[in-house]
Amino acid sequence: MKLRIHAGHAFAKDRCAIAVGKLEDDDPQTLLMMYDEEMEGNWGYAELPRIIFSVTSMNSEIDGYRTYVALSDEGDVYFLEGDIPVEKIPGAGVRSEDAKDLGPMNDIYEHEGQLFACGLGSQVYRRRKGGGWERIGERGKNGLNNSYLAAVAATDGGALVAAVGHSHVVHRLPTPDEKRQIDAAGVAGDMARRSSLRAEYGRVISPPIGQFFLLEGGVWSSVDLPTNGHMNHVEAGPDRRFWCAGDGATLIAAASSNSPEDLSLPDSAERLYATRFSGGRRYLLGDLGIKVFDSAGLLTEEIPLPPGLSTPNSIDIVEDTIWYFDYQGLARRRGTTWERLNLPQDILDIVR
Repeated sequence: MKLRIHAGHAFAKDRCAIAVGKLEDDDPQTLLMMYDEEMEGNWGYAELPRIIFSVTSMNSEIDGYRTYVALSDEGDVYFLEGDIPVEKIPGAGVRSEDAKDLGPMNDIYEHEGQLFACGLGSQVYRRRKGGGWERIGERGKNGLNNSYLAAVAATDGGALVAAVGHSHVVHRLPTPDEKRQIDAAGVAGDMARRSSLRAEYGRVISPPIGQFFLLEGGVWSSVDLPTNGHMNHVEAGPDRRFWCAGDGATLIAAASSNSPEDLSLPDSAERLYATRFSGGRRYLLGDLGIKVFDSAGLLTEEIPLPPGLSTPNSIDIVEDTIWYFDYQGLARRRGTTWERLNLPQDILDIVR
């Protein structure tokens, strides 16, 4: 049974968490594995009954210590402290009793004690300090179309919010006569012809394109992008701009919808997965490794991916430590050397 690291997050040089689950969707169980060098055995874990797609952290509202927060595809938000209290984002998810047919959730982000989450159906939610979720984005409302939102970020105390992803594919609808032909092929048992007719009559008329939205003054607006590739990640930079990274080496920085700056990588088509800021530097994770830029935007270092890992998911930067989260493994870099962290087999066996 193959396992996959769905998400990861680090808030200290010696502490991180990863969400490990099966590739199959029929078993939604996830292990949230937590690494801490000061803990005996280094590893702890929590069994969560959902698929966890995103992990962040916040200062606990109970004791003030930093604690992990995990988001499930159904909009369950788990706080990894005590008895692991859980909050349900109202209306989010697919199988939940209160789901509003908007789709699963993808990402959670913390900013100054507030949590933000996004997902399919242009879902964007905000949790204010102390609790209580509110929907601030929904398909067909307030400037948003029906989008697959992959990532969300916020700045200025939550007054400015960004969400990125891509539009849904649009298929041509068969005419009544064409539908009768498709149905007749099915009744006759000619599945090959049925599939051929469905592909012909239901061909794609609008492929998915990348999208970058900003919430300004309570209204969502779209940022123009130089390519149609999917947008994969957004981060709030120290310059109060949102930095959006995506396919085709696309990198856009914008403080408002009418002031985007195209900083895409020249002569490159690699997929970009994440951008982070730390110590006056900007780190950009792509298919080929991690690029490091100085405060003037000059490329100062190119770091290859850790040996044996080639399916990037995300990175976190804590002081001089780079945490690298791959779908198949975990590593960190201090100085000039990568260190692979082996996952304890006895814990992994719980979810197999």
